[in-house]
Amino acid sequence: MPSHANNLPSSNQSKPLPTERKTSTIPKGNAGGSWVYPSPQMFWNSINRKKKVGDTAEEDVEAVVAIHNNMNEKTWLKVRQWEEVIAPGGEPRLLKFIGRPTDLSPKGWLRTLLGFPLPFDRHDWTVQRASGETARYIIDYYHDETRASAAAGSGLPAMDDAGAVRSILVDVRPALDSPAMLKARALDMPLARRAGRSGFEQLPLAPTPELRAQSGEARRTWEGILRSQRADREAAKAKEEERADPRPTPANAAPLSPSEAASIDATLDRIRSDCAAQQRAVDACGTDAECARASLALTMCMAGFACPLQHGALKGVLEEGEEGGKVDVALDGVVDCVQMFGEKAVRREAQR
Repeated sequence: MPSHANNLPSSNQSKPLPTERKTSTIPKGNAGGSWVYPSPQMFWNSINRKKKVGDTAEEDVEAVVAIHNNMNEKTWLKVRQWEEVIAPGGEPRLLKFIGRPTDLSPKGWLRTLLGFPLPFDRHDWTVQRASGETARYIIDYYHDETRASAAAGSGLPAMDDAGAVRSILVDVRPALDSPAMLKARALDMPLARRAGRSGFEQLPLAPTPELRAQSGEARRTWEGILRSQRADREAAKAKEEERADPRPTPANAAPLSPSEAASIDATLDRIRSDCAAQQRAVDACGTDAECARASLALTMCMAGFACPLQHGALKGVLEEGEEGGKVDVALDGVVDCVQMFGEKAVRREAQR
């Protein structure tokens, strides 16, 4: 994640999330230093931006990020174990990485023929060695529900506890991009393990009976990922068409629950009472500049009641004396949230 990534509340967020970022133990290639993990707030903003929230609740995000960080550290440990055998004597650095969740690796495909569940994710990591040489690693991630722990605290594993998340199995190996990598996989690592010179643990090709029984669920997960990708493409196409031919959203598109309706009614009552002066200023403004100032004042007043989290974030940024991009991001969050509340208010009125 870049250091300037958005760490402010998103427009549809209802409770604060931690903004602390953890520094990994994974050295950066070229740039120096170490990779820095996203905060729970950044992660939430990211899945919001990509429309990937699904059934993820805000209170789950901290655990998701903790598991994400733990698995990256475990993956890097295994990469280093390979590098100690292939290119000993130098510190490897992670140059770049890419997620390829729907690209089934040859080894992943072979495993499915033997009854192994499909992996739920795949990464390709490119390592830079001290010599400047680069090497690509393929990582497949599998889930074994029978190894999941229900112990207290297991949902928030420590970043450096390699044995904490036993339900996620990681298969790390160098890509067969050169004869040297073929030799490393077929000869160097097996000999190092046999001689006790490496603690690398190989994930077996054949599944356990428990894993074999989960292959159907893994395939459904895989099909869900493919459907999600198709939906992303269709949504992008629809967005382009909407730009060319915008149409209003029906007021009754999504019925509001009784509790949502009551909350909207109470908020509207507060806005009508406490933002009356700002509304009168908007009604009476003359020049474009006056109307812009009056509209912003009304938006901020409304946000104080409809979007307290986003309103507080903007105030905090302004009080810190921040300028430029961070203020713009915070202001966009306020404006988007007020707009979303306005759409809900229209739907509420239509349901009366």
